Amino acid sequence: MKDDEASRHEERADIAHVELGLSGDRVVPAEVTAVIGLLPSRAWSKGDSYESKAGGVRKRPFGIWVITAEGSDVEQCALGLLAVAEPRAAAIRQAAEAAGATVSVGVWWEPEGGQGGFTVASDVLRRISELCDRVDVYFPG
Repeated sequence: MKDDEASRHEERADIAHVELGLSGDRVVPAEVTAVIGLLPSRAWSKGDSYESKAGGVRKRPFGIWVITAEGSDVEQCALGLLAVAEPRAAAIRQAAEAAGATVSVGVWWEPEGGQGGFTVASDVLRRISELCDRVDVYFPG
């Protein structure tokens, strides 16, 4: 591989995000944070204003509270998320029940070169699934 090709190859690694989130009409980020004891990676309440990509100010249709683990390997991100979330599983469920929220885990996978797959051990997937009501997988393109 030529030096310029090698440097281009190294510039863009796989992108992985694994996140745990609570979503619903009654999610109030400060209340969820108080119960769980973690600051979110991002959060908002239903009705909060934001600038849309299409232009103009819009209102959030529901509230969310999300913690995210980022890296280049889905399984390593999942393990990082588990290290933070598993000890707080009871608090996560308590916060979700109080807010009438859905708990989900989202997996974002953006491979270098635009194609490929990832592998996650079944035990890690089981542990992730025990934390949530559903798992969402995203492949941007």
